[in-house]
Order: sequence, then structure tokens, then C-alpha cells
Amino acid sequence: MLSVRTVPIYEKAIEVCIELYNNNKELKYIDEAYKYLQKSKSLSLIEKMKDNDAKDTSEIPHEVIKQEVSLNNKISELEKSLYEENKKRNKSQLKLDELRNKLFVLKQKLEAFIKKLEKDYPDYKILKENFKTAGSDEIVKQIPEDTIVIEYFLGDENIFAFVFSGSGFYVNQIRKKMNFDKNILDYRKSITQINISSDESSVIKFKKLSYFLYKTLLKNILAPHIDLINKNKKKGIPVKNILIIPDNELNFISFDSLITSDHNSSTNFKELPYLIKYFNIIFSYSIILYLKNSGEVKRKINQNIIAFAPVFKTREKVKSGSNCEIFRNSLSPLKFNQNEVRGISKYFSGEYYYNKNAMKEKFIKNKKHFSILHFATHSVLDDENPMYSKIVFSKSDKEGDDGFLHTYEIYSLNSIYDLVVLSACNTGSGKMIRGEGVMSIARAFASSGSRNIVMSLWQVNDKSTSEIMNFFYRNIAKGEKVGEALRIAKLKYLEKSDGIKSMPFYWSPFISFGANNSLN
Repeated sequence: MLSVRTVPIYEKAIEVCIELYNNNKELKYIDEAYKYLQKSKSLSLIEKMKDNDAKDTSEIPHEVIKQEVSLNNKISELEKSLYEENKKRNKSQLKLDELRNKLFVLKQKLEAFIKKLEKDYPDYKILKENFKTAGSDEIVKQIPEDTIVIEYFLGDENIFAFVFSGSGFYVNQIRKKMNFDKNILDYRKSITQINISSDESSVIKFKKLSYFLYKTLLKNILAPHIDLINKNKKKGIPVKNILIIPDNELNFISFDSLITSDHNSSTNFKELPYLIKYFNIIFSYSIILYLKNSGEVKRKINQNIIAFAPVFKTREKVKSGSNCEIFRNSLSPLKFNQNEVRGISKYFSGEYYYNKNAMKEKFIKNKKHFSILHFATHSVLDDENPMYSKIVFSKSDKEGDDGFLHTYEIYSLNSIYDLVVLSACNTGSGKMIRGEGVMSIARAFASSGSRNIVMSLWQVNDKSTSEIMNFFYRNIAKGEKVGEALRIAKLKYLEKSDGIKSMPFYWSPFISFGANNSLN
């Protein structure tokens, strides 16, 4: 991808701009550095957002847009068939050639369709091509007083943290240590080891790595605010929210779980000074998306929810049957997903689908009628081709319905939600593409325009997830903003848990991306 090749160029440009600022202290150079950063990240996501906005503003008829969606869906289905045929041991060259020819014809049709769209609706082309970066002054004016925005650029040699608050804007340049990327991987391994508390060396390793990441990425920025909080616990503290716009490997860090001081092995997990105890930490893919979503009026006028809790039988090995059936039977039962969704129903009206009734066809039929979308199910990553990662529904008897909602289908949903909760494993994880970010299931919903998305960074525990989601929706119903509702839910779970259950593995995988608004 173009963004992969251009990232080193942007890093050098940012470096030069900051050096110019250090030499003569003219703020225009930091502003220029930040514009380079914006042009280097999440380009395809922003392109999709611009395309959606251009279609809305140009008032292209819905029937015309449906034609483009149909063509894109057919292309995705052919690409999937080509991908699956290529994976077979005894792949047919004849079939591969046939699929490639069909794909070529369809892509030509789509290209011709777009050209005609741009000709028939000239405003659409102008709006789509108008890429507008946000200047630092413009951003500072829109940041609430209780919020700090930190946007990262991860280069080969440097980490740049661009920091915005109501009082101003600056950049923190961090020399990247040789072992930085390895430390992120080791941190991920340590936090996802369920038996960590029984191994003292693993406990020490987690604390060391967690503090290392805090010290490297955040200490210079947040330490003064944490000192103020510790000294003035009963007084009003201006900074409440930290908006993180991560880059590359930073997308795999649960910032909630970073600890703010060095601790020895005698300290238990519950008592550690996690960052979540000081701030509400929220995330966004870009500052442009955050400002756009946080400034918009809600698109849905109701708070109805559509939620799914499919049934999965006892895991068993099936030697015969289709690949789909063999795979489905390998999925472990979810003992608490039904309880999770029933708990949510106490707070919100809507449509709730359980057991065998939680089918994909129910979602496709009703997808546009609700403000909140909740999946309590399995999700499956495809690291080789993220477009084929999928959310799993109950098995359907309908021909052609395999019960899987693939990522490429989500991109074509054309349905916007105020809140999407992906209560499943690894919904925020996936293949990391430099300059673009993580190609995840959650990203697909963001691309479609959904304003708040709750996603997971690793394989989650069924029981603790059910408890956290119950606390979360109770807070949402009270009018809490999405990010704060999730934070309170995590802290409540941590307060009630002891021993191994208080490990960050259980309470910190879920993070909130988006506008961080209240649904009331």
C-alpha cells in the first residue's frame, strides 16, 4: 500500500519541522509537522468517510448508491471465492482463471459506474477530492476543558506524541529504544496469561513492562496531572478524559492497564495504580473522525437496541460434513452470553435474539431500525486476509446463509449506529498495516459511520465480560458518556474481584473508540 512506503518520508518531514521549531520557536512549524502526521495515517478510512459524506451532501439517490453497494458485494464474494480456492490443496487452475476473469469484468464495471457517478453528480467528485487536514488552532478550540488529546506517530527512530488541550498544543519527541516493539509484544503476552498470578517472575515482568510503556509514552505528559489528583482528591480536577489516537503497534496496548509507578512483586493486582484509576481513556482512529463524530447531531432518534446471543453446542471434533460445519462445531460453548444479553434488556427496549433465533438473517433484515447494536458471540480472526474475519451467528437452515458476518460485508452495510458493542474475542485486533492501522472487525463499523464502538483487544473471558457489560449498560442508561460508562464498569468489576479475577486480562480488554457522547 502507498501509506506503507510513504511513512518513512513523513517521519523525516516531521523531524525537520520540529527541528525548525526548536531553532526559532515559530509555532507554524509544529502545525506543519502535525499536518504531515494527518496525511500519513488511516488514509483508506478517511477516504471512505469522505466518500460517504460526499454522497450524503450531493444527495445521490438511494437506488443509485444501492447499485454501487451491490457491485462491491459481488466483487467481495468473488475475491472470497478466489481466496478460498487458492487455499485448497488441489486447487483448480481452470476455476482460478474463471474467477479472475469474472473479477476483472466486475471491477471494470465498478470503475465505469464511479466515473458516471462523478459525471452525473459533479458536487460529489469535488467534495470527495477535497482533503482537509485540521489545523492545531482549530483542534484546540474544539477540545473540552476536561480532555487531553494525544496523537502518536511511530517512526523507525522516533515516537512523536502530539498533545492537545484547551490550553494549547505541543509535541513530545521520544527517542525509540531498540527493544520498544519487543516490549509491546512481551507486555501483550504477559497480560493475556491467565495463570500469571501463580508465577512470581511473570507478575514482575508484567509490572515492569506496564510501567515501561507508561514511562515511555505518557509520563512526561500526564505525571503533573496525576500529582495534582493525588494531592487534591476532594477538589475538582480539570483533566478527566484522555483521548488516545494510537499508531501501529500502539493499537495493541490496553492503556487502562498501564501502571503509573514502579511496584514490587508483593503488591497484588487489585491495588496497582492503573491509569484507569486516574482518567477515562478513550480512543479514535483520527482527530478528523473524532471532531466530526463528536460534533454531529445523533442520527437515530430512539435508543432501541438489537442484540444477539447465539447458541454454541459442546465443542466436538467432526470429521465429516462441510468445512463450515466442522469449524462451527469446534467453537467453544458460551455459558454466559445469554445472561449478558438478558441483563442488557433490563435497561433498553428493542429486539433480542437468543439461541437458535440469533441468526444472521435477523440482523440483515432489521439492521437499520436501531440505535445500538450488540453482539455477544464468537468472532474469528483471519490474520492472512482481514476482510474474511467474521462474527458468528447461530446456524441457519436458509440456503446460502453460512451464519457468518464477514468484515467485507460490514463495509457495505450502509447502516450507522450510535453505539456498536462487539462483545467477542479480538474484535479490535487484526492485521496491522503500517500507516493504516489495524484491519479489524471494529474498524469496518467505524468506516461505515458508527459513532461509538466498544471492541476487544484479545480473547475475552465469557463470565467477566457478561458482568462488565451489565455494569456498562446500566451506566449508559443513567446517561453516562460511552467511554466513562465503560470505565465505571471496569472499576466496579475490579472492586468486586479478588485474586486472579482482578488481573487486567479479565477487565481491560475492552476499549471505547469514537465520539464518547451520551446516548440520552
